[in-house]
Amino acid sequence: MNVKKSFEILRLKPDASVEDLKLAYRDMVNVWHPDRFLHNPRLREKAERQLQEINRAYEIALNYFSSDAAAGLKDEIGVAEKFSQSRPNSGPDRKPLRPFPAMPVWLVRFLARSLDGIIFALMLGYIEAFRLFQHPVAGWQIYIFAGTLLWAFVEANLLSSIGTTPGKWLLGIRVITHQGNKPVLLEAFKRSIGVWWYGLGAGCIPFMPLMMSVNCMRLINNRPTRWDRKGRFVVTLSPRGYLKTLSALAVVIIGCWLLILLWGEQQQKVSDDLKHQVQAPPPQSPTQSGAEMPVIPLPHVDSPVLPFSQTASGPEKPDNLTRLNNAYFEFIRRQFVSCANTEICRPDHDEALMRQTLLSSYLLCGGRCDDLDSLPEGLRYIGLSGTVHRMKLIFRAIDDSYGLEFEGRALGRYNPADINKVQNRVADLIQDITRKQYQAEEPKLLAFINDYKQFSEDIYRQRPEMIQRMTVEKKNRHQEETARQIQNQQQLELRRKHIQSGMIPIANLDDARWYYQPVDGMPMIFNPPLLPLTPDLQQPYYMVGGDVDGMDQDKGIYYRVVVKNLDKTFYFRFRMGEKVESRQFRVGQHVAVVGKLIDIFPYVTKVQDVRYMPVFDACFIE
Repeated sequence: MNVKKSFEILRLKPDASVEDLKLAYRDMVNVWHPDRFLHNPRLREKAERQLQEINRAYEIALNYFSSDAAAGLKDEIGVAEKFSQSRPNSGPDRKPLRPFPAMPVWLVRFLARSLDGIIFALMLGYIEAFRLFQHPVAGWQIYIFAGTLLWAFVEANLLSSIGTTPGKWLLGIRVITHQGNKPVLLEAFKRSIGVWWYGLGAGCIPFMPLMMSVNCMRLINNRPTRWDRKGRFVVTLSPRGYLKTLSALAVVIIGCWLLILLWGEQQQKVSDDLKHQVQAPPPQSPTQSGAEMPVIPLPHVDSPVLPFSQTASGPEKPDNLTRLNNAYFEFIRRQFVSCANTEICRPDHDEALMRQTLLSSYLLCGGRCDDLDSLPEGLRYIGLSGTVHRMKLIFRAIDDSYGLEFEGRALGRYNPADINKVQNRVADLIQDITRKQYQAEEPKLLAFINDYKQFSEDIYRQRPEMIQRMTVEKKNRHQEETARQIQNQQQLELRRKHIQSGMIPIANLDDARWYYQPVDGMPMIFNPPLLPLTPDLQQPYYMVGGDVDGMDQDKGIYYRVVVKNLDKTFYFRFRMGEKVESRQFRVGQHVAVVGKLIDIFPYVTKVQDVRYMPVFDACFIE
């Protein structure tokens, strides 16, 4: 490719200047950027090939201009580093800057980011932020995750205010927008979050080397990183001397060594603090002043657990201690009624209502547990709330045991091993109750457990019948829905056969989509224009839509349609095809058109800007 051909591709005149080249290149990249055609892989591949040709033409035209102008344009797109031996001096006797030996762009940027990270980590370390991450294994991982995320906010403020960071400044790196300005705070924040997510793997140590390697390969291949490409940022590299580069390397090495020493020092402080914590002495059993506590025989710690079938009894047992119709059991019964149409039902146990039931129905502590001196050790030190919480765990285990047994049989998931495991857990939890030295109150707690066990078993015995009825209803609904879908599909296929044979016309947009299988969206809206239409653009059908803007008569009647996007307004034209009945459209009417691309029509805007609109031959209009 010669200079003349490159000027033709970029739509440049022979007397074009460097600024003309810059503007033409920007326009062509905006038109042919592959990200504009994510919805169409074929057009995206075509755009990538065209963009490669534009880049080659741009490089040839770049060499045609002077070296200083070319270097400025290379900085604009961030793909090369300007190694200039001369630089404007502040005085006549100032020696020229001695450049450091050439370093790859990816290595310079990696060194700058490492320098920023080391400086920020040392700042966090010296304010004793390490003490927040005390885990000996995961502490470093959490610290790196939190530190890299926090640095994203700091970096965004630095880029929006001065356009660089300490590490980037030392190595002559600046971040600007494609317009040559410093990014605003929101743009800089999006870029920093993109670096944190795509470049550092969201601060996760296992992903960081992989993500860094991927982005280094992109820079090696002269491709912009993902965060720079999305935000259209430009990373400029200016000359740097031996002193700055060696200083950056020294700071990174010394900083890593200081970080290791600082981390060890902070962890040692945490260990010393834990060793010097004073533990409170164990509580002593309170006794009444001037009198001794009565000696009450306590159950042995290893005494066997009372079986569920036994009824607890004691000297303080009321005549009607067991009440299966109390408020708590009614509360559980309502929950089972509400989940009658679910396969797995586990009730939620309310600790407040359970506490009230123990005091009122089972007369725990004689109906009140606020006299600490008269309470047994289990209630005195564990408390009524802790006791109720242990009862809640037992009730949940009982529900799991009977649920696995009866619901498992009904659903075909019966597993004796799981049931035995849950039953053993129930026995262990009850054994824990007997070891807490509840003394005379222990039979009342066991009575509540026995009653709930009997109540839960009766409820779950009714569950298989409910599940069977629910399964039959679910199966019937599934069969009805399947039959309805089959019938609808058969009707649709019959209609498609009639459309294909010509028996019935295409009546709606869905029929047109099925028959023509159009590409969704216009092929391209462009300025400068596309190259002459190729067959691969004229063969497919396209589906386009917008509001009618007017009618043109140019070798026939064409309707002009406006498509309003958030940032730009585009136009396209269409004419009536052979398969479309002649009709008229009013201005402002929304239309959806399925047709083929037949031409590209130029038009001039009010500001004398030449633009182009595609022209379609309509096969269907709605």
